[in-house]
Amino acid sequence: MASTIDTGIQTPTQQQTDEQAFGRFMQRIDSLIDGLAKPRLRPDDELDQLAERIAARLSPHALWDLPEVAKYLHRSEQHTRQWIVTLEGFPKPLRIPSGKVTGPCRARPMWRSKDVIGWAEDQVET
Repeated sequence: MASTIDTGIQTPTQQQTDEQAFGRFMQRIDSLIDGLAKPRLRPDDELDQLAERIAARLSPHALWDLPEVAKYLHRSEQHTRQWIVTLEGFPKPLRIPSGKVTGPCRARPMWRSKDVIGWAEDQVET
């Protein structure tokens, strides 16, 4: 029976095959790492973050832009812009300057959340 002796010398074909195999191996490792579950926050941390976000949105000092007002009122932004914020009695917006030195200073309208909530609660049918 003939035996082969490993001389440690690779032919160009063997070297290329090894490099390809190693490349495929590394791609597989990368895909496995990408597929691992991302670390999740503890449930208490998630609840704390959610509570902070809710509190920030409902704080009497919170300012809402048009999309937030529309979302709160369950209306589209277009409907809110065209029909709701133009109603007599709807809270007047605050217009805080952008602080830009050059160009027109177009401050976008913002409403106090407490004013919008109060207005909405006053819309009870009798």
